[in-house]
Amino acid sequence: RLMKKTQGQYSLVHSHLLPAQYWTVLAKKLSGLDLPMVTTEHNTYNKRRGKIYFKLPEQFIYGNYSSVICISEPAETNLLQWLPILKGKTVVIPNGINLKRFQKADGYSPVSSELPVEKSDLVILMIASLSMQKDHRTVIRSAALLPENYRFLFVGEGSQQESLVKMVLKYGLQEKVLFLGGRSDIERIIKSANLFVLSSHWEGFGLVAVEAMAGGLPVIASNVPGLAEIVKDAGMLFEAGDEKQLAENIKEILSNEELARRLVAAGTKRAEEYALEKTAAAYSSIYESLLQLSG
Repeated sequence: RLMKKTQGQYSLVHSHLLPAQYWTVLAKKLSGLDLPMVTTEHNTYNKRRGKIYFKLPEQFIYGNYSSVICISEPAETNLLQWLPILKGKTVVIPNGINLKRFQKADGYSPVSSELPVEKSDLVILMIASLSMQKDHRTVIRSAALLPENYRFLFVGEGSQQESLVKMVLKYGLQEKVLFLGGRSDIERIIKSANLFVLSSHWEGFGLVAVEAMAGGLPVIASNVPGLAEIVKDAGMLFEAGDEKQLAENIKEILSNEELARRLVAAGTKRAEEYALEKTAAAYSSIYESLLQLSG
């Protein structure tokens, strides 16, 4: 109804994520509109892939898009392995961030009301949804292997929160692993931490790792496609699920100022590759070329 009601007020439709990717195609078909359509593929994995009964529906849906933008090369590779019919329609445009927002933010002072940490704490930060995609459990297990003044802060909300809180209680880490919930001040929290960790089972890109780099934190991340390409040579990688390796990496960085400085410098340089202006220019170029083709 919205597409028909606003006909003539827009020239192109861009969808993101399920179910919007499906509904937008069906809405276009039902409305009879002849417009270029774009969608963005945000991940290297989803539960539909590999299931034969999804093959034809996915071919139909994705086949109706004029262009499929993938946020990383691994995201594109995995999509084309699933739907080879899209070859020639995909393009890689990495996500971008507002660099200044993270570069110029002020951190919170120690022992402030905004963050439950002490002056002597070494703060390890993870910003991620509390979902099955993210692997907070490995971080919690690593926390049990590290000194008491290593404080872990989880920012985010999600369906796994209750089970993660129970795991923290089981390990007796309730003073060491803290859940901050959803926050709108992540740039200030980043500036208040000593180290950033992104532990995931799979990732399309891992934008928050770039934000942490831009904020001047050394970064450790799971060695999974999409995320590894961003962090390699600009941070440290650990094998997904390996809490011992993660704990060793955390301790190595926080006990070695020279190593931490090198990682911060490399991360700052890497973050500049993902400036929001570059992403916007790439999207504009795609839009303009599709509009020219459509006349």
